[in-house]
Amino acid sequence: MTTFKRECTECGDAFIGKKAHAEFCSTACRKNFNNRRAMRGAQLYDAMMNLRYARADAKVNDIDYTFLCRMAEKFNRDDEILREGRRSYRKAQDVTADLGAVVNARHGDQAAKHLRTKGKARTEAKAAISAAQGTDAANAATLLREAKKALAAKEASRLVGFEL
Repeated sequence: MTTFKRECTECGDAFIGKKAHAEFCSTACRKNFNNRRAMRGAQLYDAMMNLRYARADAKVNDIDYTFLCRMAEKFNRDDEILREGRRSYRKAQDVTADLGAVVNARHGDQAAKHLRTKGKARTEAKAAISAAQGTDAANAATLLREAKKALAAKEASRLVGFEL
């Protein structure tokens, strides 16, 4: 059986792991590390969501990008003092490996995104475009002009696939 010499991510003690990717010397260390990350993550999540989606509330309570950076600085100082400089966050490549595809997925099908996000005008334009596909050229042009009024002219043309 192969064993691997490691240093515990939480306490810094040396240990022998049974798996190549072992990070912790004990269950207690693993739980402490993950609980601290969860608590800090929840605080950052709440601050970020307020900053992004409840801006008036965030402004009144002085939550801005600088506030988020100060939170990170505090977490880093705590790590330096309490954990002898061992960090409480994962490596950048691990984060992007887990979240990169999910975060970047929002940049996928732009036409579907536009139709999904802009409400009634988009729904009306989509109906006009669908109707235009089954009619003669003169009627299609009229329907597409109506669609262009509901959408930006460039978007409607892109969605349909041709210019008027």
